[in-house]
Amino acid sequence: MTTRPYGNNSATGTFASAEEAGTSDEQWLQDTCNWLRQELDDLYDTTARDDVHARQRIARILRAFHLMEAGEYGVCTCCGVRIRKSRLEADPTCDTCETCG
Repeated sequence: MTTRPYGNNSATGTFASAEEAGTSDEQWLQDTCNWLRQELDDLYDTTARDDVHARQRIARILRAFHLMEAGEYGVCTCCGVRIRKSRLEADPTCDTCETCG
């Protein structure tokens, strides 16, 4: 599993937000997209691809890419409200706000 560009990093025990890193929204989205691509590659490369959890993770990553392509990433798929960036930093594949999720 790769290290997330922002958010809780269990490997190092650190937490950094895009704001703390002085990152623009456009750069944050690109960094998140790159992280999701690497995560997807790692999942495909492992023998765990037959694992139910790995398949679910792959599906969530592909859904996040679909939402990015549609210009709807970061918008709750249930109610249409913008998802807080801190929630997306914690889980870049999240597609619901805190209320709906």
